[in-house]
Amino acid sequence: HIEEPALVSNAPLVGPLVSAFREAWNSVAARWYVQLIMEQQQAFNRVVVKALEAQLRARDQTQTNASDLDMLLQVLLAWQEESRATLQALSDRTDALEARLKRLEGEEE
Repeated sequence: HIEEPALVSNAPLVGPLVSAFREAWNSVAARWYVQLIMEQQQAFNRVVVKALEAQLRARDQTQTNASDLDMLLQVLLAWQEESRATLQALSDRTDALEARLKRLEGEEE
């Protein structure tokens, strides 16, 4: 939010008269023009603030998504390691069963 500054004077004794003259002249010469520019600037400022807020929300959501993906990756890696161990155990058991089957077939001959 922006506001039109007050026109003041620090001149001793005549300061209030100078300020009053400045205000009156500004009112005649520039107030409506300055008011329009200030309204345009305030509208622009509101748009920029909304865009920045949206960008911050998007950044926060991206960080949340990245955190969620990291957690899922850790779960998948743990599951992969568990699966690898299970497959190795099954492979070892299959090898043992094959060896036993060969021994049993050798005994029958």
